Amino acid sequence: MKLDDDMCIRVRKKILQELRRPYPHIPDYDVVVLADHINNLIPVLINEESDCRVVSIRGMGGLGKTTLAKRKYHNSRVIHRFDRLAFAFVSQQCQKRKVWEDVLSDLKILDEADRKIKDEALAKKLYDFLMNNKCLVIIDDIWSTEAWDLLKPAFPVLRDTKSKFLLTSRHNKVVSHADRSSHLYELQCLKEKESWELFHKIAFPPTGNL
Repeated sequence: MKLDDDMCIRVRKKILQELRRPYPHIPDYDVVVLADHINNLIPVLINEESDCRVVSIRGMGGLGKTTLAKRKYHNSRVIHRFDRLAFAFVSQQCQKRKVWEDVLSDLKILDEADRKIKDEALAKKLYDFLMNNKCLVIIDDIWSTEAWDLLKPAFPVLRDTKSKFLLTSRHNKVVSHADRSSHLYELQCLKEKESWELFHKIAFPPTGNL
């Protein structure tokens, strides 16, 4: 009986994680006051003279970290600045190989043979490509420093590369652990008026978005 209960808990966690998974191609219509955030972050991402390789968005759950990251992914200035873009979702159950394969797939360099090679070889392939190309990699919803330590062998965040990395997390310690010199952008809680505006957009969405 205990085994069945444990199995149900694991399945439920897996389902909840999949329900939280963002899809970059699907726009968020329940967006409130993001224009200022976008205008503040875009110049940091596209500045080729800056030594800053990592941009981090931190905030408690539900503040719009993923939505803001997706807006960067679709921004025309960002698209023109980088040769290729990738978006990977981490969440609580970090599966490093899946994250690496998702990034490789978005960069259009994932081969069928890559699914059979060792983790070290897969990480090196991604690392070398990012070192030698101008890419933006968005890694969304990193929950712990341990998760980042699992992922980082594939990402040259501390090297001299034209690629940049946008991380989102709920925790300060994660973003500082990834790169102490990263550009940290903190999302604040919505004001009362903004909260009501968001509630109205969710409760009464435009008919064309249903």
